[in-house]
Amino acid sequence: MKPTSTRLVKMIVNPKAFGDKAPSAQELGREQEEFFKRLLSSLDKQVENKRFFCGDDISIADIQYYCEISTILNLLKKDLDEATYPSLSKWYSERCSAIPEIVHSDNKLKEIIAKYNL
Repeated sequence: MKPTSTRLVKMIVNPKAFGDKAPSAQELGREQEEFFKRLLSSLDKQVENKRFFCGDDISIADIQYYCEISTILNLLKKDLDEATYPSLSKWYSERCSAIPEIVHSDNKLKEIIAKYNL
């Protein structure tokens, strides 16, 4: 997941924050498709019938996935589609978002995005 999400974050952030050349709509669309159709679909299947990715308790894997997904969704100003990703949506909104530290981190991310108009 990391290479695709990193590329996508750089495509969104770097032109505004560092003056890099903006990607074409086609390039950005291709990365978004990779992220939403391939990666999130795969994660949705992996967390199906599980409370968290590695069992009943949250692990570093959950935190890593949550942070990457949250960053992309917030930068693109999108929500996780419950109809398309039912298991992942439940994990994201009901389980991870109920953890105070994650909520705090998400709020800080939103502040940064707003402050720098990302």
